[in-house]
Amino acid sequence: MATYRVIRTRFWDDAYIARLSPTQKLFYLYILSSPLANVAGAYEISRRRMAFDTALSESEVAECLTQFEKDGKVIYREPWLGIIKFTRHQVANPKVLRGMAIALEAAPPEIVGELDLPNRLRLMLGDPPKRGFPEEEGRGQTRRPGGAKHISELLHQP
Repeated sequence: MATYRVIRTRFWDDAYIARLSPTQKLFYLYILSSPLANVAGAYEISRRRMAFDTALSESEVAECLTQFEKDGKVIYREPWLGIIKFTRHQVANPKVLRGMAIALEAAPPEIVGELDLPNRLRLMLGDPPKRGFPEEEGRGQTRRPGGAKHISELLHQP
């Protein structure tokens, strides 16, 4: 997995980010770039670790997580965090999709089920595609990447 994350400068122009408090902005940046984050945006991390890494109190972390859940940005079920639209900001080439699939297989279904995943990845995971994913609208894509019939086939490709 990648050991770095790119945060686009337009992050600061986002209307949602603009209305956050400084503490919430720090915390949002943290969950996007945490050392435990992966390419799928679904990873295991405790509130205590988040508090330690950000120098926020555990109650501040809990407040941020509650607000972000209410706003539809994340789902947190101790100790799993899912960033709802994280995969929309990833390059969806076959290797990245494979990495996403591997990460999502480790995550609990209640986290994975809430994520906004590309249809190509949903097909790899055996889920039905959903309409409206921006990169796929109008393409009518029903084929699995690489011709794989199931995620297990894709994971075992060289």
